[in-house]
Amino acid sequence: MIGIQGTDNEGSWEGKDPSLTFSEAEELSNWLVSPGNFEDSALEFLEPELEFRYKQGELRIYLEWKLRPPWKPSDKDDEAYYLAFDVQIDELKRQSNKLKYMLKKVREMR
Repeated sequence: MIGIQGTDNEGSWEGKDPSLTFSEAEELSNWLVSPGNFEDSALEFLEPELEFRYKQGELRIYLEWKLRPPWKPSDKDDEAYYLAFDVQIDELKRQSNKLKYMLKKVREMR
């Protein structure tokens, strides 16, 4: 289950959706630090709720359906909706390590 708390120029919202499988979360943790991220790259999943794109120091997280803010519903707006973050490779590595740690803990609980 993926939970988000987002804020954009129009307000704040929360969303929750079973958007990633365990193996997809592992794929995401590896993608965050892949050599391809030093250039343009993207990662999308079978369930089209989330897509990640990295380009020249900017990480974009595209949101669909239940993860979008209520004022930008997917069925009313064909325009892509994303949150953009200026990030450095070191920060991506830190976030990747956090995700890998969380996934390891989940695996140990199984």
